[in-house]
Amino acid sequence: MRAREFIVEGDSKTDKVDSNSFQTARVAYGKAFKGKLTRNKEAQKEIILALTKAAEDTNLYVRISSAGQDETGSDRYGSHRHDHGMAVDFHVYPDFETARTQKYSDRLKNNDPKMFEFLKIARRYGLKGLGAGYGNMGDTTIHLDITPQSYMDKHNAGTTADTTYAYPDRDNMPKTTRYTNDKQRTQQQIDRALRTIG
Repeated sequence: MRAREFIVEGDSKTDKVDSNSFQTARVAYGKAFKGKLTRNKEAQKEIILALTKAAEDTNLYVRISSAGQDETGSDRYGSHRHDHGMAVDFHVYPDFETARTQKYSDRLKNNDPKMFEFLKIARRYGLKGLGAGYGNMGDTTIHLDITPQSYMDKHNAGTTADTTYAYPDRDNMPKTTRYTNDKQRTQQQIDRALRTIG
């Protein structure tokens, strides 16, 4: 089933996802995806289906903000995890109406217990490479992927395909500033919870 009311329709050469893209009633490409210059290609169907199952099991809604990219060339950005649609960055909404309007204030925060439950279930359906946190993606964006270890090794990624990570990297934070304000304390919550998802 396609959720046509949420589909990002391609209206320029930078909008790679159009109304023929595979989406479901609970998982669709969001407003943040429209007009992206990089990571603007479809996610693999396997990811959409796994996110859909997790969303159905938790009664939540997902809007994808970043998905696939080319393996090489100038039309790509950062990690190879997003190559060939093997990864998505996304936001989670509590109900149909908030998913339709997609307001920042309505997104589930990364430290929300409902988010942790969603992520645990998504992992059971085969999604891995879980990432969340303030330093890179803000407090409402999650990364999941299906990138195989052989692909990570090919690109000397330096991490395992099944890693669970949060930003900022706690081990590289100066001890004197570690978790000294509300944002860092929230990050600590996210770190602890993500490591229980494993």
